[in-house]
Amino acid sequence: MKKIKKVAIFPWAESSNNPYQKLFARGFEKINVEVVKPRYKKIFPIINVLYENEDIDALFLDWVHPFYTAPSLGTTLIKTFLGEIERWKLKNHTIPIIWNLHNLHRHDKLHLELEKWNFQRLAKIVDGIRLFNSVSEELAFKYLSIKDHNKLRIIPHGNYISTFEHLKGISIRKSLGIDENTFVLLIFGNIRRGKGILKFIQTISRVRNLSFKLIIAGKPESSDLVHEIKYIANLDSRIKYILRFISNEELLNLFHSSDFVVLPYEYILNSGAALTAMSCKMPIIANDLPVFQELLTNDFSFRGDLYNDKRLTKILQKAQSVKEIERMKEFAYKKAKEFSWERIAEDLCQFALEKNVNRR
Repeated sequence: MKKIKKVAIFPWAESSNNPYQKLFARGFEKINVEVVKPRYKKIFPIINVLYENEDIDALFLDWVHPFYTAPSLGTTLIKTFLGEIERWKLKNHTIPIIWNLHNLHRHDKLHLELEKWNFQRLAKIVDGIRLFNSVSEELAFKYLSIKDHNKLRIIPHGNYISTFEHLKGISIRKSLGIDENTFVLLIFGNIRRGKGILKFIQTISRVRNLSFKLIIAGKPESSDLVHEIKYIANLDSRIKYILRFISNEELLNLFHSSDFVVLPYEYILNSGAALTAMSCKMPIIANDLPVFQELLTNDFSFRGDLYNDKRLTKILQKAQSVKEIERMKEFAYKKAKEFSWERIAEDLCQFALEKNVNRR
């Protein structure tokens, strides 16, 4: 069987603050596979990549939402039309294409039906679809109208240990005006609608019999979201916000200043934020979604309905009563170490090779 020697990861987002792709590429490089990193071209993006990189052994697609959707309906319709032409031209492609299915749809849920139609058509063209956990399998199978389960392969998301292990975090509670004995929760990452942050802070604001601080740290996607967060937070002195880009150094300091990370997502297929927290030895409080039921264990997390006042109160009471917090941190880190990027690269190469042989 031919060995994979060179792959492309597309579209490559070098300027992205998310280190996922850099770690993904490094995983391949550690097993001696060369990585090409093409940028996004708006017209026939997949065809352009294959044409310009004829010597690659496999093409791995990451977030493909920009190929087919845009904030405006008009542009989305144009992209849908061009996408159908491209897919027709790709029917006889010779290089195996593996699609990393990060999400079923945009975070803002715009143009859902058009996006779903595009994704179903793309699913027929690609050779394999990589899912990050088993709970996504049935969802993807139905959503994409896939006829053959063999087209799907579960290969998990990697950890972020190498991103943070060379940094030295310190507690910055004093500069934030937070007492050392205060119970502190942290929400971090890009702040978007659909992540459940507004619903969560509305709910936690109604919890009146507990003492805590909640820090919201990250860059909001819009000025409207900034105003909404500030409006709720300014009515509750327990909520603090840092609404801007947070560097890895600052994030590690925030981890050192917090007791638990909160993941209040309404819907998600895969969570890089959970693996980031675990990689930095952070216990987690999360909404009880299938992805978290699989990824997070009771050793280092509490899960439940974070939009229900009474249930949230009970979860916070349990979290505050934890006596062996260091033990929870070690369990989180131990779990994160299971997700090796080199192993992921090896599994993806094997998946691409299998699909290449099957096509022939």
